[in-house]
Amino acid sequence: MNRAEMVKKDQEWAVAQIEEEERKRKRRKEVFVRLNDHELLQEVYDSATGSFMFILFDQRTGRFEILSEYHDPGQQVTYVPTNVPIGKNNLPRVILASEPRDYDSEAELLMRIRRFISKYVELRAGDLELISCFVLHSWVYDCSDYAMQVLVLGDVGSGKTRLLKVLRLICYNSLALSGGSSLSAYRRLEERFKGTLLINEFEPWTSSEDSNELILWLNNGFERDLPIALSRKKDPDKQDFFDPFCPKLLTSRNIIENVAAQSRLLIIKMERKARKDIPIELPPEAYEEAAELRNMLLMFRLKHHVEHYRLSPDLEKRLREDESISDRFKQNALPMFVLAEIAGLNVDEVFNFYRQANLEFKRRIATTTIEGVLFNTIIELCFQERFDEPEFYGFIDKDHRLVGVGTRLLEKKTGFSQKAIVKALQRMGMVIERRRKKVLIWNKDTNEPEEKERILRLWVFPSERAWREAWGRYYFKEPEPGGVFYCGGTSVTAVTPEVLKSQTFIAEQSRDACDACVATMEQICSDQSPASNILNHLDSVKDTVLEDGRQIVDPSISANNPVQNLDDSANDSGLMVELSYDLRVKLRRLAGYNHSPPVYARANCFICGVEKEQLWRAVQKGFSLELLCEDCFKLFLKHYGGL
Repeated sequence: MNRAEMVKKDQEWAVAQIEEEERKRKRRKEVFVRLNDHELLQEVYDSATGSFMFILFDQRTGRFEILSEYHDPGQQVTYVPTNVPIGKNNLPRVILASEPRDYDSEAELLMRIRRFISKYVELRAGDLELISCFVLHSWVYDCSDYAMQVLVLGDVGSGKTRLLKVLRLICYNSLALSGGSSLSAYRRLEERFKGTLLINEFEPWTSSEDSNELILWLNNGFERDLPIALSRKKDPDKQDFFDPFCPKLLTSRNIIENVAAQSRLLIIKMERKARKDIPIELPPEAYEEAAELRNMLLMFRLKHHVEHYRLSPDLEKRLREDESISDRFKQNALPMFVLAEIAGLNVDEVFNFYRQANLEFKRRIATTTIEGVLFNTIIELCFQERFDEPEFYGFIDKDHRLVGVGTRLLEKKTGFSQKAIVKALQRMGMVIERRRKKVLIWNKDTNEPEEKERILRLWVFPSERAWREAWGRYYFKEPEPGGVFYCGGTSVTAVTPEVLKSQTFIAEQSRDACDACVATMEQICSDQSPASNILNHLDSVKDTVLEDGRQIVDPSISANNPVQNLDDSANDSGLMVELSYDLRVKLRRLAGYNHSPPVYARANCFICGVEKEQLWRAVQKGFSLELLCEDCFKLFLKHYGGL
């Protein structure tokens, strides 16, 4: 062979290689493709022939055909099915339906799911409803921005693994793995099959910190379009992208400690079964029934699949304005509300379910996490009226009232290390502020407490926003039986204790005092004299009766003569009757205050001390803030309305 022939042969070989690469490049393995507005391509598995095929479904007509592959002329690409290894019972490792099958109604389909699960697993009624909805959601999860993630907790023998095996047979493109699988396997298999991931005995093998890659993978898989990018080891300039977004069901004996992960999970607690009719092994008829149910669920997916499903405006508004559900659990609730509109679920029951789930989550956070324990301990300290125990010396004044919260005090109260406390409080949004305070300390020489001035490092909130975020996330109080559910188990808003406010926080509230006016208050509030305008707005100031029955009689006071001397001689002049000295001192203290419209927060009135729901804010020179109930606010206006 001469040189010219060798060159020609090499050229032919190079052209053939290029053509082969081009042909391979235009053949793509897929499990599901939305071709256009009405045509869908879904991979199925024919167990009789052992072959993987495509269903080409037309949503306009409801007709479909079975194809071995599909060539898309518009994209110049040929789609081929993804081959999956075959496991037990002639089922692929990723379980697929075989062909679409009609069903009577969505409600009847959901009932079939319930019956199938309850035949082989013992669950409480509420948990059975949740799991049934999880199965239905898995078939249309990619129509929404959020995916349901369920954690099944239980001890040995409680039926966790049985539940996983049953769900494996009826969830969309289900892939069941053991908790010992590597994170790389989770990433690559999910990216390849884009279905439902079921993990048995899921245990994060390192700490629960946010840096844990497994926890990060779980957290990002809750929401669409948050891919994980990893550089290739052999070629760092190139990256692979993995999308963790999918419905997941995890079984475990232990709760995941990470707060962010818990907020993205719906938790089921299983108990040892009491029923005797549940078979030890899944019988052959279970696989046959599951195959029929999968085909019906495939038809459900093909009929209802859209590029992006949006709630109706009325339901979206109701969910957005519901203050009994936190923002995170509103995201959790979106998949269920999508099912409510598609499958006709009872919307009120869905709202009640997520209120209960939100409340249970806050209970866990408040009792099992360091942030929750610390925040609720701080709140308990701030609302305690008197401190007599020696452990509080250094943080109380001569009247035995708390002047601030320090790391050392929290260490004594909770038993956590100072390092852990500092990190947790920083995660909660608190900062350290140095303040000069007169506090009681224990004198070892005299063996008695004495007052000294000290510079303290106290934990405070830098802004009202930081306080509200911490309050909404960590505070929990058991609601009264039959009471209304609130975010946090108590009031929607809460008054920030004075000792937890930074100087910036106080200054911001002072600047915003009159800017907070709403439309109904604009007629009676101005920058020059808010209290005077409110007084003029009142038709008449009648005698005020306080909560303890004391009556205020002051016929000589009017808007033209508002300022009076509130000293001990006031009773002699007949201006006020039966007012204690402490009450007169508190009224006099408010003389230089400006006032803003009421805030809706359950707290104690500064003057009468009675707990109320609606109180008025009083701010003085940007450094102090008191809250007055309606009766005491009117009493103050009678004497200081002109200031």
